[in-house]
Amino acid sequence: MNPEKKPSVLVCVTAQHSCKRLITEGYETAKKEGLSLHVLSVHDPGKDFGDCAQEYEYLCAAAKETSADMTILFDRNAPAAAAGFARKVNAKKLITGMSDGRPNGFIVLLHELLPTLQLTMVTKTDERIDYSVGRFDRAYA
Repeated sequence: MNPEKKPSVLVCVTAQHSCKRLITEGYETAKKEGLSLHVLSVHDPGKDFGDCAQEYEYLCAAAKETSADMTILFDRNAPAAAAGFARKVNAKKLITGMSDGRPNGFIVLLHELLPTLQLTMVTKTDERIDYSVGRFDRAYA
């Protein structure tokens, strides 16, 4: 992580309206702990960006409401891109949606790249679950 930057909360979203709940959770966490807030989405450059432009516009507006910046990176390796960005913004906490349970899924690979970063998943019913190895990543192995 970058110790010269203010510690932050990083929220990882996909192009879905429902990800606004993740931004809200990130805002509450950042506010409570005095951290800055960043929102990130990693978009596969091989997929049509126009298909999800409205969703990204909606999420950018949601981020702006919380005074957060929203960054969209274009990269085929989403976990590596997110890990690099987390280091750049000195992320101390990371908030995502739920793991898909695949042993090579985004959250599992991101956790391998940043094993000391506190990772919280938020369900569609706003339940908060702290990620731990073995709890979610072995379900479909």
